[in-house]
Amino acid sequence: MNMELSELSYKERTFSGLFAVFFAFMAGLTAFLILLPFGFTVCVIGALVSVVVTLLSYLLVSPVIEVSKSHLRVGKATIPRKYLGEIEVITKERAFAERGVGLDARAYRKFVLGVPTLVKIKLRDQADPTPYWLFSSKNPELLVRILKKS
Repeated sequence: MNMELSELSYKERTFSGLFAVFFAFMAGLTAFLILLPFGFTVCVIGALVSVVVTLLSYLLVSPVIEVSKSHLRVGKATIPRKYLGEIEVITKERAFAERGVGLDARAYRKFVLGVPTLVKIKLRDQADPTPYWLFSSKNPELLVRILKKS
């Protein structure tokens, strides 16, 4: 489902930030050590390329949340807003339980390491076996306010 840019009311890329930077640094260090027998210049170039490729990879796979007048899209999944039921912010204190023992296996979920807060949206579509969506958001309060507007 394509949403025209003019009708978007919210867009967020849930990039993991420091988590991605840490792993990019570790990938660069690993590349540096692996390439050490080939000389210092090759090590530095290999490490820099590894860091850039790792960061770009994290950026490209980080899910995008988009809200339009008629739809919500999280990652590749899209749902009409008319099917959205109760919406709540899950704080980082409650997120561990929601992602673990409290998780319904039928739920649509999109978690991002390094983004501790979640949004939980119960669905009102009787034909859909998915009871709710649970996904990471860096701005869950703002997202919930926008979704609750008609």
